[in-house]
Amino acid sequence: MSVQERLRELFANGTEMVLTRHGNTNKKVEVPDKTRTEIDFARTLSDIGKDQAKRAHDGYYKNLPTPKAILSSPPSRTRDTALIVTGCLEEDITILQSGYPDAPIHDVVASEEAFDKIGYGSIDQFFACSPSVEECLRSYAERVLTDIIDSASKKTTATATGTAVYFFGHAMYTNTMALIVAEALNYSDSDISSIRSAVLSEATSFHLKKDTYSYCCPN
Repeated sequence: MSVQERLRELFANGTEMVLTRHGNTNKKVEVPDKTRTEIDFARTLSDIGKDQAKRAHDGYYKNLPTPKAILSSPPSRTRDTALIVTGCLEEDITILQSGYPDAPIHDVVASEEAFDKIGYGSIDQFFACSPSVEECLRSYAERVLTDIIDSASKKTTATATGTAVYFFGHAMYTNTMALIVAEALNYSDSDISSIRSAVLSEATSFHLKKDTYSYCCPN
């Protein structure tokens, strides 16, 4: 069964999905002999990022459905954002190793051609860079969504009676995941277009439902 078919089945059973970009991070620290991916992985949530996550918790999070599972990319900046936004315990978070873009994907998407040129832009801007960038982003998104679907069937949190699967991830990667969901669920052309053109701000979420979505920002 394809990831698109599995998404349709998941949402038909009443599950919703919340995809969140981590909060603001401290600046990268260049370390000799460390790769670009390793340096990026080590970035931590800044005080600004913690405040953004707290404002998300006090604001839009209160209007979101109860978590069925809380999932996070491995870096501390995504885990810490998840902890603050949801108010959960460390043991309530399931770490998805696939959630952090591995070096082959990161090297293409964060290349001089793409991220160094665009910065935190929309996925339409990234897709326009080259077919290889779009292919990498879509490949990443489908891989992580597969792991999210697998996790959604398990009791991974103390609040597993909820209806929504939460994932805390990274900028344009999270946008691409939202797009894959929207395409699989046959969202309207206007919804798909708005996801493609959206620039996901820090500690901001896509709340994806069966037939539409909302864009949630900290107060």
